[in-house]
Amino acid sequence: MGATVWKDTIYIDKKLSEKLTPRERKIILAHEICHIKRKDRLRKLAFLWFLPIISLFFLDAFSRHLEIIADKYAIIKTNDPEAFISLMDKLEHNDKSHPPKEYRINLARSYDDKHKRFN
Repeated sequence: MGATVWKDTIYIDKKLSEKLTPRERKIILAHEICHIKRKDRLRKLAFLWFLPIISLFFLDAFSRHLEIIADKYAIIKTNDPEAFISLMDKLEHNDKSHPPKEYRINLARSYDDKHKRFN
């Protein structure tokens, strides 16, 4: 499972939580907080409600877009791309709604912590 948000509560899978360092937990929390702040669950529901047929084809792409935004938010807010990269090695990456592991790691590596932006 990894981590998810339900009714403004963040849930982290127990097996995963036991593997994480405090810095990695901070990354997950920042990532999920972004989903809460942006109301991404509502965005997904609206997407499914208003575009039922098209959403079947585009939901994974839209979900990946939201995940990339949340990844960037987590890296910027924690200013810890190394913990993000370490976390990626501990997550299971068999979910089509998330970007591939390599993409997410390259994203973290492209972070310029001096200017708080991605190259």
